[in-house]
Amino acid sequence: MSEFQKVMLQPGEESLDVEDLLDSVESTTDGDPQANTTSDNSDEKSTLPHQKFLDKHETDAKTTTSESEQQTTPPSIALSPASVKPEPKESPVVPQLPSNSLLRKNEMNLDNFEITVKFPIKHGEGRKAYASYTIETKVVQQGQFKSTFMSVQRRYSQFSWLRHYLNRRVPGRIIPPVPPKHEFTMNKFDAEFLETRRAGLERFLRRIVAHSVLSYNPAVIAFLELKAHEFEIFVKENPSETGRESLAASLQLLASSLPQERESRFVEEQQRQIELEKGMKLITDSMSKVFRAISEEQTLAKEFAVSFRALAESDEDLRIGCEIAAEVYDNTVDECAILLNKLKQNAVRPLEDFALYPRAVLDALQWRDLQEAKRQKLEDALSSKHQELKVIQESEQKSTFGTLLGRNPEEVKQQKIAKLTEQLHQLTEDVDKAVDQEAVANEILKAELERQQEVQDYELREMISAWGKHEIERYSQIQDGWAAAEASLEVHLHNLPALAE
Repeated sequence: MSEFQKVMLQPGEESLDVEDLLDSVESTTDGDPQANTTSDNSDEKSTLPHQKFLDKHETDAKTTTSESEQQTTPPSIALSPASVKPEPKESPVVPQLPSNSLLRKNEMNLDNFEITVKFPIKHGEGRKAYASYTIETKVVQQGQFKSTFMSVQRRYSQFSWLRHYLNRRVPGRIIPPVPPKHEFTMNKFDAEFLETRRAGLERFLRRIVAHSVLSYNPAVIAFLELKAHEFEIFVKENPSETGRESLAASLQLLASSLPQERESRFVEEQQRQIELEKGMKLITDSMSKVFRAISEEQTLAKEFAVSFRALAESDEDLRIGCEIAAEVYDNTVDECAILLNKLKQNAVRPLEDFALYPRAVLDALQWRDLQEAKRQKLEDALSSKHQELKVIQESEQKSTFGTLLGRNPEEVKQQKIAKLTEQLHQLTEDVDKAVDQEAVANEILKAELERQQEVQDYELREMISAWGKHEIERYSQIQDGWAAAEASLEVHLHNLPALAE
């Protein structure tokens, strides 16, 4: 089993102003994506369990990062935009990330992990009722965790919080999807719905811990370790804020500001994911039709079994043949029930949440586009300031507001030039920084996309293979049932002459 084999827009809130959006992206992406995972008041002294947890894991994360850099990462590699600082007017130094094979080689292997999400427990009654899921985590090597076995209770909203938090605090990474919210018309405590959600949440966690970056995020560790009351405090002090999903509406406003010609690899990837999203919807729709067809076949088999038994009771001469046929159809009903359950667990449900993945990839692509928009915005401002400085330097204007106050025209002009020169210097630094951040974002996303494509390929193969195995098993059992029936009928027919005598 390979190391990556188990790896994989909700409506936003209020849309942000474009200026605020770009400023928020700048504040989010400056520095290490994982460095800003604690709240603003994390420096305050506290004796609460969750604070001890944060202090411990911040130290552990630094130690782990330092050791991993010495062991697996070349000295020249830097994932933090702030660490890439080329000289002005020179081509940016783009960090060369390790190859995907190296990334995956160093990734956490799920052979060291066993994560199980148990069927939920219902709490309360009426409108205040909710379900909580027991998450059991067994770790072979303790690593970043305090224990080798952990058992915690989490609600669906907390799974959703974790995904939004990672979206915001670890930008550029492709965050696995969680199962969608229930529809208002359905019973949210329906056993089948809860089982479908449970399996989807389990796949979500497995994909998270199989990711070498996401698995070490303090929020993920807290999610798997902290008791319910401790985790509630952690969530309050570490809000998920506005994730990329809730920025979707604001991203529409940026379309006109983006360059007409973006890097072809990202444009092509965007189109690929859009087509993949459409294709997966067609596949899931077709799979649902197949599932319904097998269910209808099961219903027909029941009707045939009842009909043959009724015929056997009505005519003694036809009894043996009809009873054999009824038994075959009874077996078909039982086999269909077992195989339908297997098909649902191993193919239908995984395909449904796999179909949500293209949207997660598109979110990561949109984040990269924000870096491009920020860089372009700064370049436009720099160009405008250059033009403004040129106009002032060439101006022969003698009358200005300053001269009306008795100041020397030349002195006023030189002060404007000095002020613009200072602004140009700052804008130049900002542009250089934005260029570096965009280059780093490109490399991070490129590595994520290459990794994701391999993961998608593997998972899709696994699901199609499971589907095929179930179909082979189903038809083989039907064939074996009818072959046995045929043999029984031949024996019966062979004995008919003797019976006649």
